[in-house]
Amino acid sequence: MNHMRYVYLFFICLSVSLNAKQEMRTHSKIGMDLLSRGVVIFEDTFAGVISSSVYSGGTWSTSSAISTAGLDSSYPYLAFDVTSGYAMAVWLSSDTTTGASLLYGSIYTPGTGWSPTPFKITNNNVSVIPDSIDLSITQLGTSNIGSATWRQFNGANVEIGVATGSIANGWGTGSTIN
Repeated sequence: MNHMRYVYLFFICLSVSLNAKQEMRTHSKIGMDLLSRGVVIFEDTFAGVISSSVYSGGTWSTSSAISTAGLDSSYPYLAFDVTSGYAMAVWLSSDTTTGASLLYGSIYTPGTGWSPTPFKITNNNVSVIPDSIDLSITQLGTSNIGSATWRQFNGANVEIGVATGSIANGWGTGSTIN
């Protein structure tokens, strides 16, 4: 009977350990195109980055960061074009001076990967409100155009922010809708 208790306790400890590791990767978003290529992005809370893995040829790549380390990135969003396989992502990263939540983004090109440097979409004098982001991508001919909207706090008021981007040119700087 005592052996059963030890086995049971070992199983509980093992289960807790595995679950804690899984909780370090949250807020996953995925897209798959018509050619069975895919992209997943997720928040790696242990490293404080947004990471991605690419599905091609029946296997997933090893994940790698698409956000800048040291900025405590969170809340990833993904827009994926199922026809072309192009994707656009945005997420929140902390401003190292003010602590404000700023919006950053990246562009994914099939066969090439994510843009090498994330685009800073919002300026330093606003803070984006988590869970207020909406992201879409539209294919116009051979061009993919993306748009993002969000709510932001400017120190006195809550405003609506908007930005557009394209696969060819990356994300533009956000602006406020009055």
